[in-house]
Amino acid sequence: MNPLLSILCITYNHDKYIGEAIDSWLQQKIDFKIEIIIGDDCSTDNTVLEIKKYLKSNNHIKLIERSKNIGFMNNFIDTYKKCNGKYIAICEGDDYWIDNNKLQMQVDFLENNNDYVLTHTNVYTFNNKKILCQLKPDSHKYENNIYNKNEISTLTAVFRNFNIDFSEKWLQFMMADWPLWISLSEKGHFKYFGEKTGVYRINPIGIWQNGWKDKIGSDRLVNEVEVLKYFLKKGTNNKKVIQNAIINRLIKVANFSNKSKAYKLNFNKLNFKYALKSAILFKEIMTSFILYPFEKLLSR
Repeated sequence: MNPLLSILCITYNHDKYIGEAIDSWLQQKIDFKIEIIIGDDCSTDNTVLEIKKYLKSNNHIKLIERSKNIGFMNNFIDTYKKCNGKYIAICEGDDYWIDNNKLQMQVDFLENNNDYVLTHTNVYTFNNKKILCQLKPDSHKYENNIYNKNEISTLTAVFRNFNIDFSEKWLQFMMADWPLWISLSEKGHFKYFGEKTGVYRINPIGIWQNGWKDKIGSDRLVNEVEVLKYFLKKGTNNKKVIQNAIINRLIKVANFSNKSKAYKLNFNKLNFKYALKSAILFKEIMTSFILYPFEKLLSR
């Protein structure tokens, strides 16, 4: 019999944290069967050794041990495809849960509400010095705005296990969670719970914590545009919403790139056909184009 829920974990060099994560999963108070699928992307530290400490006494934990590093997206997709549960919960190897009733609460809701496909909760953030409360909306009024803003904390998500179309284009994405949420949003509703059920560990060298500076920030915005274009090309009932989301991101690229070393690299990606659909974007692109040489002169 397949488990009702699969816990999906991707990990790389998390030997200091993976034990705390696994313990938090094993402490869940549930009345259904689960499996834990851990995809380790050829860690160079003792992550695998730490995981193997749990295998003998927990036969529902399955370790996928890579012989070479395949990259986070390949690791995520392959691990996802090995999940057998009706539902999937995600928690990466450096995060952990603090509410032992988390899974039961979210699975109970999905079992009783067939028109909902995903649930998520509030979360704490941990910066290695203190735990900070990361406030979330009190409602899920933004759920239909997933194209514009991702407010779903990945470690809190529990969702229905759909056969997602992971095309080769996904390998170019800088994130796995947001395109997954977009795919799920086209299949049903999301439910937000205000309870704080987990802790997201802030990595001081991580791309998402430092990812809005100069080149990385510009690259990230342009990559988000590529994600949106992918879903636009696939065909959707939300074409106008996606087009507006693309324009909003291109405006941001034009806004900060004239002071960025990445300006030349990403200016040609602004996609002028969208400027013809938005006077604001057209103005920002032209302003950015005019200001750039002056910014370069002032920086000398």
